[in-house]
Amino acid sequence: MNHIELFAGCGGLSLGLEAAGFEMLLANELSPMAAETFAYNLLGFDASKNPSNTPDNIQWGDSSFPRNDPSRWSECPVDFLMGEPTTVYNDLLSSKGPESLKGGLIVGSILQLNKTFQRPEGKKLLSVIKGAFGEGRVDLVSGGPPCQGFSMAGLRDKNDEKNSLPYAFADFVSMVRPRMALLENVTGILRPFSDNSGKHYASVNVARVFADQGYVPLCLHVNAKYAGAAQNRRRFIMLAFDDQLASDLIEACDDKPVRNALIQAMGFAMAVRGVSNKVDFPHEFMAVHDLEAHISGKRPNELFNSPIFAPLSAYAGLEFTVGEAIGDLCSERVGKRDYVQHINRLMEPVVYHDDAQPPNHVMRRNSKKIQARFRLYQVVERLQASERKGIIRYLTSATTEAIESGELLGLGDCMPKSILQTLAKEQNWLLNPEGERIQITDSSALFRLLELLHTKKRSQRALNRDKPAPAALSIPDDACHYLETMDQRTLTVREMARFQSFPDGFVFRSKETTGGIRRRFEVPQYTQVGNAVPPILGEALGKVCAALLTVGRTAIISDTPLRASQTQAEVPVALGKVR
Repeated sequence: MNHIELFAGCGGLSLGLEAAGFEMLLANELSPMAAETFAYNLLGFDASKNPSNTPDNIQWGDSSFPRNDPSRWSECPVDFLMGEPTTVYNDLLSSKGPESLKGGLIVGSILQLNKTFQRPEGKKLLSVIKGAFGEGRVDLVSGGPPCQGFSMAGLRDKNDEKNSLPYAFADFVSMVRPRMALLENVTGILRPFSDNSGKHYASVNVARVFADQGYVPLCLHVNAKYAGAAQNRRRFIMLAFDDQLASDLIEACDDKPVRNALIQAMGFAMAVRGVSNKVDFPHEFMAVHDLEAHISGKRPNELFNSPIFAPLSAYAGLEFTVGEAIGDLCSERVGKRDYVQHINRLMEPVVYHDDAQPPNHVMRRNSKKIQARFRLYQVVERLQASERKGIIRYLTSATTEAIESGELLGLGDCMPKSILQTLAKEQNWLLNPEGERIQITDSSALFRLLELLHTKKRSQRALNRDKPAPAALSIPDDACHYLETMDQRTLTVREMARFQSFPDGFVFRSKETTGGIRRRFEVPQYTQVGNAVPPILGEALGKVCAALLTVGRTAIISDTPLRASQTQAEVPVALGKVR
């Protein structure tokens, strides 16, 4: 089975899909920095050594530099989205020919790629890609569009231009016509945006666009930790089947929960096609199969008991922890745990690992003040959730006005005594901004320390050795190490990559980190890791997709893709079984 990867990033999803047996026909990524990592690991091209000798299967959709100019690898891709610069080089329309792209990478915007397909001279390119480079048809188009506009950790701006990228994904699918599509996004896409006209559900709107294009969307809410990643990473997944495949699956699938879910999804698609695009579609009509709710017992869902979907919950109750993921990389003096051996072994056919010191494990230096703040986070991690909130409230930007007005020291009566008792214990020593060990025995001393360590960052926290890592890890100071005696530091790129389930043989390229205005367009190593789909989740999703595509191929081909006579009687019941 083959696939095309959009929004490929550094290659997490592609790596997982290849481990599941998919062959990559083509990938597309906007950022040259992320593309450099993708090319190194999945295409075997080292841009740092051969920047002016790019192979034929790596082409730019748009660049301000001519082919084989090394400046392409450090180019700002935002210029093209803003209409700049005036001189544009498009490799896709060059004499190399589209056939040379097989198994390769297009660097550039999906918006520009879609426009290229629509140009007269781009018709051949579309035809070759649509025909799977001579294999007949594309099986799967997959990808995770950038999600800042939907993320609960972001600004939640309904008009964020990045919110349009899932629709660009749908446009690509409508032109290439794969048998199936896989769209990954943050869980925040399920939360409504609100304005004066009411609530708007991005997940419903995205599913609706795919339904209008002749696809049947099946929506899931999953968590990468249940698939085997050492990270608590909830994700929205949409599996979209072309009408023929959906109908074939309903006919051929002996798995009743899968068949019922597909009938329900087809009912949604049929209902969407029956109303005007100008009418808001009720979000209650779209079922979201929630794995977390199923595992907790809040809302059991038969779909996740199906053997086809079993890979998504293979590690439920057996979740890997922070200590199991990175214990061997720090001063705990332990060997590689089962988790590390598992991800290295699983991805070895795609990315070889020679058991040498893993790359990208450069420990960053932090100032004494930051180390003191990190030490406080480590101690606070022992507190109850409500107590942690009390400390963090006074430490972060919420305390700015209180600090400036001198009110902070008067808030001691609001702090639970249990916090002070924990902080007063000898083994829970803290650090002052000069790096000296101190003990806190009263409210005034605690608040003076909070004032000295005050930060505007709201999301920092210490890791917990015995739990999966938190999901919000995309910049170095999102979290600090869990070791209390000598590791008041941020995480290395490799440590973050371990949580995401990248094997040790996967090398992250380009610059390590960035800052300031450059964060708007640069994608350094830390961001590449944080933005990626965990490869082990990609492998689980690949198994699900492969099973569904295989079952669909066993069905009798029908002349009428939507078997309304077989399904309409079940649709009203199916539409009632949502959420």
